[in-house]
Amino acid sequence: MKFPPDENRENHVSVWDVIVIGAGVAGSVLSRELAREGLRTLLVESKPFPRPKVCGSCFNGLALSVFEQTGLMHAVHAAGAVPLARFEAMRRGRILKVPIFEGLAVSRTAIDENLARAAVESGVTFRDGTTAVVASSRPETSFREVRLHTREGVRTVAAKVVIVAAGLGRTCFEADSVHRSRFAKHARIGAGCILAEAPASFRPGVIHMAIGRSGYLGLVRVEHGLLNVAGAFAPDFVKLHGSPGAAAVEVLRESGFANIPGLADGKWSGTPPLTRRTRPLADDRVFLVGDAAGYVEPFTGEGMGWALASAMALKPIVLRAAECWNPQLSAQWESTYERIVGRRQGICRILAAILNRPALSSMVFRVARVAPALTTRIVRRIDAPSPPVPESMIAT
Repeated sequence: MKFPPDENRENHVSVWDVIVIGAGVAGSVLSRELAREGLRTLLVESKPFPRPKVCGSCFNGLALSVFEQTGLMHAVHAAGAVPLARFEAMRRGRILKVPIFEGLAVSRTAIDENLARAAVESGVTFRDGTTAVVASSRPETSFREVRLHTREGVRTVAAKVVIVAAGLGRTCFEADSVHRSRFAKHARIGAGCILAEAPASFRPGVIHMAIGRSGYLGLVRVEHGLLNVAGAFAPDFVKLHGSPGAAAVEVLRESGFANIPGLADGKWSGTPPLTRRTRPLADDRVFLVGDAAGYVEPFTGEGMGWALASAMALKPIVLRAAECWNPQLSAQWESTYERIVGRRQGICRILAAILNRPALSSMVFRVARVAPALTTRIVRRIDAPSPPVPESMIAT
C-alpha cells in the first residue's frame, strides 16, 4: 500500500507518531489500537501478504481475552477458526488427555491477513514486502529513524516511537545496536507445514501432540479441514534424518501415532532456535514486543497469548512515549514485560527442559496421567488473562 499523501516532513524525513515493524498478531493488534487512539501509525512487514508462517496456530484463553477486549473476535471467526476442546499428548503409545476450556485454531495465513486488514480499516498505513532497519540512536533528535527497503529502493522515515514486533530471529537493528538476542544452550529449532489431506483420526477440536526422544510435534485442524503441523526438534536430529519432514515422521512413529501419508514431502518451513532471550527490551524511543522480545518453546498456543498480552500491556506506555519521551519508560517496559510474560514463560521453560530429558519426561508423563487435575491447573494458569497495567505505574 502507498504512503498517505499528507505526510509530515522534518529534515526531508517522513515523520510518524509510531512505526510498528512486523505484522504478526502483536504488531497488527497494537498498531490498530494506537491508530484508534489517534496516532499516525505505520505498520511494515517484510513478507508480502498473504504469507504462511511456522506456528502451532492455536489461540488460548489469554489470546482470546485480548481479541474480546479489542473487539477483534469477528476477525478471528471470519478466518474460519475451529473451536478447541481437548489436548491429547502421546508418548510411546500412552495418551494423556487434558481439557481445553477456551481455544481456537486457525492458520497464520488467514488470521494475520484479517488482523492487518482490521488495522488498515482503523487508520493504520500498511506496507508489506518492506524490510525495516532501525537506525542508531540520535539523542539530539525528537524521533528515531527507520530505513525501509523495498523493490523500489530505500527510503528513510522516522517516528516518535518505534515498536519492533518482527518475530523470532529477525534482525531489525544496525550492527552497533545495544539489543542482543541469545538463544539457550540446546535450544530446539521449529518447523511446520500445512497438509490438505490427513487421516480422520486427527479430529477437529483436538490439539494432538506427538512426543519423541529428540522433539515433539503438534497437529491441529484449522480452517477448511487443513491439518497444521508444527514441531520443535533438536538440530542434530533434523540433520540426522535429512529434513524436518523426515524428522517429523520419526517423532510420529516414536510417539505411537499413525503415519500421515505425504508428511515427509510436505512444504516445510523452519525457524531459528526457539528458546531465546533478547535484552534490553527498550532503548531510546524503541520497544520490543512479542517474539522479538524473547521466546520459549510453547505447547498449546502460549506463544501468541504472550505476544498479544504484551502488546496490550505496552499500549499505555507507547501512548505516553508518543506524547513526551521519558527514558524511565524503558525501565517501565522491562518490569511490565516480566510481570506479564516472564513468569508465564518460566512454566513453559520448565516443561521444555523436561521434554529435553527422556527419562524425566517419562516420569512426569506418568504422573500427569495419574493426576490429570494437576495438569489442568497448570494449563489454566498459563492461559489466564493478564491484569491491565495501572496508569499510576507508568512513568510521567
